[in-house]
Amino acid sequence: MQNPKFELSEKTWFFDRLKATSALDDVESRRFDELSAALKTHVRRALGGRIQYIAYGGAAMPPRIMRFFELIAIPLIGSYGSTECGGVTLCGIGENRPGNLGRPFANVRIRIAEDGEILVHGPTVSPGYFKNPEATREAFDEAGWYYTGDLGAIDADGSLRVTGRKKDVFNCSDGSNIYPGFIELQLENEPFVSQAILLGDRVAVMSSRPGRIKEIIDMPFGRPREVEAVRADPRFAELRSHIWRQLHTVRPQRAGAASEAARS
Repeated sequence: MQNPKFELSEKTWFFDRLKATSALDDVESRRFDELSAALKTHVRRALGGRIQYIAYGGAAMPPRIMRFFELIAIPLIGSYGSTECGGVTLCGIGENRPGNLGRPFANVRIRIAEDGEILVHGPTVSPGYFKNPEATREAFDEAGWYYTGDLGAIDADGSLRVTGRKKDVFNCSDGSNIYPGFIELQLENEPFVSQAILLGDRVAVMSSRPGRIKEIIDMPFGRPREVEAVRADPRFAELRSHIWRQLHTVRPQRAGAASEAARS
């Protein structure tokens, strides 16, 4: 038997995704508000009942999780940093966006290298690795900049957006490089894409598997007895078309263009 709290979350997601592509009617709107309120009550109670916000770091927060906490009105505060350079950035309440980890602290500077790598400079940056000069030379330059190994961009408001890891790269036979993290984040920004992964292993051309993707898109979520009702809803065809359109807008990013694409 399905957990009632999980079922509550599933139903709330269903209406939230419909709302993203078409206006809900009065009955659906009321149902969505009721489900959101109930989900908010259950989650807040499970977290102790007095929670004001949740801080996170280590990686960009997936859009689907950000949306979940928006629905239950618990603010997320993202930050960026590492052992080598301490805290670097922090998001204020209400400033969180997918991939965005806030503006740098006043005494810290960040810049983006030509290949898209995030560099950090400031009093919190380590002078190097203990008794390991070779590793120090690889990660720190003479001016004190730390090469994080992360890829990112600086938004117009000065906040940092992380798009992936520099070492997580597909080296293609034509000499180009594809950074899967950036493309996966683009896909996951869509409300109907829960998780995305880019695969490439000994294939001549990097592309999606249209046959398998079509099977997944054509398969509505929900319990078996709900499938026919979902397929009969004209909004299901609209939702399917929307997902296909978004998939066709994503193109592999080359090494030289990764940081420029991230800024756009």
